[in-house]
Amino acid sequence: MSDICCQSFDPKEWDKKNFKWKKKRFVKSKAFCFLGNPIGYKKAVVEILKKVRAVSANVPNLMCLSEDIKKWNMDILMAVDRDIPDSLMVELSGEFVSRVYEGELKKKKIWDSDFQEYVSSKKVKIDKIFRWFVTCGKCSRRFKKNYVVYIAGLK
Repeated sequence: MSDICCQSFDPKEWDKKNFKWKKKRFVKSKAFCFLGNPIGYKKAVVEILKKVRAVSANVPNLMCLSEDIKKWNMDILMAVDRDIPDSLMVELSGEFVSRVYEGELKKKKIWDSDFQEYVSSKKVKIDKIFRWFVTCGKCSRRFKKNYVVYIAGLK
């Protein structure tokens, strides 16, 4: 059995891209945050994955977005290819822009600022910002890369 559970990632597919989603499905969950760090994130993701696997559904690109909604809470949105029973389902539609960052998560504030500047330079307004932590900690160490994709939904 492999120690790698996450797929390899090509940042070129997501860096500085504009795209549209039409009713892209996600299972929604929440995690508590303390001092900007999610508490219970892994547990929430595992619970979603159990429900997804129970109905043999797929998670395209293993995409799991997080959105800081308040100082103490974060929404977790896992992409799925169909509705998952007994789950809160949401759909995202509209125009989006993305940027990829690589490095230690302690650079998050720098990335946040850079992404805000990048989107502002496009003369568009941000509705929501999501972060996609592409690999788990174990796999990022094995791949020797820790990519984070920032995705902004535009107004």
